[in-house]
Amino acid sequence: MLFIAIMYWPLLKSIVSGDYLNKYLSLNLSKNSEKTANNLVSSAHSISSIIFNTLYFLVQNTSIKETLLKSSYLTSMSYFTYDALLIAVNKNTASYPYIAHHLAGAVILEDILNSHNRDLLLYLYLIAEISNLPNFVVYHLLKYEPSYYKSNMLNMKYIRLFQVCWFSFFRIFMYSFYIKDCAYNIDHNLTKLLIVFLFFAGVAWSKGQIVGVYRLFNIKAIKQLN
Repeated sequence: MLFIAIMYWPLLKSIVSGDYLNKYLSLNLSKNSEKTANNLVSSAHSISSIIFNTLYFLVQNTSIKETLLKSSYLTSMSYFTYDALLIAVNKNTASYPYIAHHLAGAVILEDILNSHNRDLLLYLYLIAEISNLPNFVVYHLLKYEPSYYKSNMLNMKYIRLFQVCWFSFFRIFMYSFYIKDCAYNIDHNLTKLLIVFLFFAGVAWSKGQIVGVYRLFNIKAIKQLN
């Protein structure tokens, strides 16, 4: 079943990159059509995961909850496998940290599926996916037409500021409320370590983005002085 689910992602990418959708998405006009298409596939995974996991917490029927959980598991596990293989095959060294991220996510997903601290881990996983949403929009703007971004850098600063605030709120501020729960209630030490890894990876990413946004705001100040 997992193998079949993995095949969904390259199929989706081919559909997104196909002539029919290009009439509306215009990926063929993108300066980085490959990266733009991969970003759309990644956003499809994130949105699907958010929908399945949100519904899991909202519905009361046990059989429906199990179906939603298995759907969420297959969606994320298949995407992580597909994306890790894609990075490895393309020898994209800059994206190798994502393989570590996907492996960590896969271990946590196995714990969720096997009912180890299911609700806590699934809730943290849902928060993580929600934190990623603005990233897809910003990445699309950056890769679709880099020259447009450079010529409108000052107009992008507020979008970048919203992006880093949104991500930091969910991945750092929200996560910090569950540090004690993770320390005392999660059964597997490996899972605890992986959550710590993902938390500090989020902190490092936020720090880098804050520096970038700070520089964007300083560009305006420098231009005004000139």
